[in-house]
Amino acid sequence: MARVFGPLLGLGVLAGFVVAIIMGVPLTAGWLVATYALIVLALVGQGAMMVPWQRRAEAALAAGGSLSTRPIAGTLMLFCVAYVGILWLMILRP
Repeated sequence: MARVFGPLLGLGVLAGFVVAIIMGVPLTAGWLVATYALIVLALVGQGAMMVPWQRRAEAALAAGGSLSTRPIAGTLMLFCVAYVGILWLMILRP
């Protein structure tokens, strides 16, 4: 429930590898390696925010408490920034 595009993100990365190979782009190109790094950083950030939140959420729901959605909003913002960065790198290929 708290994952952001988990399986779809993996399929997107695999599709990106296929497209890069078809286009003849080396998988070690600097701009492409930077996109890998952005994906990894986004996943690490998601884990850092969402795993503790999910543990607290399960306990709070079991006790009938309320939940803060701030970590969800932070994770969505993190992925938006990462995806914009990835698109920028793919379009400009610095």
